[in-house]
Amino acid sequence: MKHSTRFEGSTVGSHIAAFLFIAFAFSACGFSPVYQEGGAASELKGTIQYAEPTSPGQFEIARYVEERLGPAAAPQFELRIFPAIRSEALGVAIGENINREDLIGTATYSLVELGTGEVLLQGNVNTFVSYSTSSANTATTRAAQRNAVSRLLKGLTDLVIIEVLASSDSLIA
Repeated sequence: MKHSTRFEGSTVGSHIAAFLFIAFAFSACGFSPVYQEGGAASELKGTIQYAEPTSPGQFEIARYVEERLGPAAAPQFELRIFPAIRSEALGVAIGENINREDLIGTATYSLVELGTGEVLLQGNVNTFVSYSTSSANTATTRAAQRNAVSRLLKGLTDLVIIEVLASSDSLIA
């Protein structure tokens, strides 16, 4: 039995050549990993504290911020995130029973310099998640909803952090 190194008409060598070309193209345009050694984003680690949580959702966001940016050992900035969530019926089954819900989230955020109180960065991010409501068991549906809210808050927090990290060059002087 003869084995071939071809995959859908391509050779392994052409895959390697394509990878190297893409890697070279990214390096030529100034692309670099966000946390590269000595990069501005790596210098933000431990400098951003989350605003004092005031609700269960805020506590969850605070935990996500700390997971992504590390504990604020020497805080220089405060990140404020204010989520808003709305629900939309997505799927309607025979008998007009709703069996799927979309949770649509928007978060307004600002990054404030602690020493001056100056707002350095602000904006809005949006995302959504879905969950099933088809269970006749109310506890199961509520558990699915709590899980969806948690996923939505994490997604919104990730989008905010991505925007903060993308602006890290202008934040670190």
